[in-house]
Amino acid sequence: TITFNEEILDAMYQDYPELSIGALGMGGWTDVDYSDGERGYDQIADEEGEEAALKLLYGTIDRWNATYNNCYGEGWGREMVLAGRHRGLTTWPWTYHINAGGGISGPQDFANDYLFGVTGLTCDYPWIASDYIVEIDSEDVTAVSTSAIPQPNARTQAGEEKTLNGAQLVKLEKLSNSQTLMIWRYKAVLDVNGKSYGSYYLYSNPFVFTQKSSE
Repeated sequence: TITFNEEILDAMYQDYPELSIGALGMGGWTDVDYSDGERGYDQIADEEGEEAALKLLYGTIDRWNATYNNCYGEGWGREMVLAGRHRGLTTWPWTYHINAGGGISGPQDFANDYLFGVTGLTCDYPWIASDYIVEIDSEDVTAVSTSAIPQPNARTQAGEEKTLNGAQLVKLEKLSNSQTLMIWRYKAVLDVNGKSYGSYYLYSNPFVFTQKSSE
């Protein structure tokens, strides 16, 4: 549930604690004060550092255990978001206009923030991320060599399973003469409406490779 209204945020937190709450932070629309009276988060981060900006934001939304749903480009605080994501802050800028590419945001903004690590990406065309991979299988495996290990399966945002041709094995730790702790690494292309906006790496959970004697 997301809302601009402070009284609704109070009532939701008190009466429906099982529901997650999003505090909409758009200046001029909300009665929640998202500043120190004079400065927004960007200015505070520039003048005092992102920790000061983050402290101010948490002082506002912590009472509801809420996410921060700001207007894109307003009260954004990129450095604050970067620091906050390591402390459980989820931020949902609203909204990315992917197809039009105009307004206050576009495909390049969506791609930049995806790679930046923004945890909430709201847009008018959410299906553009349906094919993005969100999980790589990492089951323990026994084979005569690492080259005999089959390529892993992965799941997309839409739940489709596919084989990740081109995934790489990365050795983490030798456990014994016959066992090695490993992970899968896969380089994915960030595609938005058929256009590439860069690439990024995905990693699986660790798994144990057991080398058996060749027969």
